[in-house]
Amino acid sequence: MDGEAARGLLSTWEQGANDRPEEGYTLDAVGHGSVLAGRYRLEDRLQASPDGSVWRAVDETLERQVSVRVVRRGHPFAADVVDAARRAALVDDPRLARVLDVGEPKGPTYIVTEFVQGRLLEDFLRHGPLPAE
Repeated sequence: MDGEAARGLLSTWEQGANDRPEEGYTLDAVGHGSVLAGRYRLEDRLQASPDGSVWRAVDETLERQVSVRVVRRGHPFAADVVDAARRAALVDDPRLARVLDVGEPKGPTYIVTEFVQGRLLEDFLRHGPLPAE
């Protein structure tokens, strides 16, 4: 994926970052309670956009929370997203959420990462600039 395409895909996902589930996007019968790859049970939709959604999910095999990004079927950059996720899985850095699984079975494309809880930088900046230190 070239830089232009990557920026376009990222900006599309960012546009949906604050959309709540009730504002509604559907993804080929993927929803609360869906199980991907026989192990990732989708629990709470955290983000939604026309291109995909991000879910808090449970890995039923390892009994842990994970984050699952589902890309809508037929998305023009789905193969590039899978390739980028596979490459990112090779990176080992404690500052980054680890990519745990990538899948595109006969169904939606998805990327499973560690579930990271915390506040968004956006929340910190809402009250003004942060101190330099």
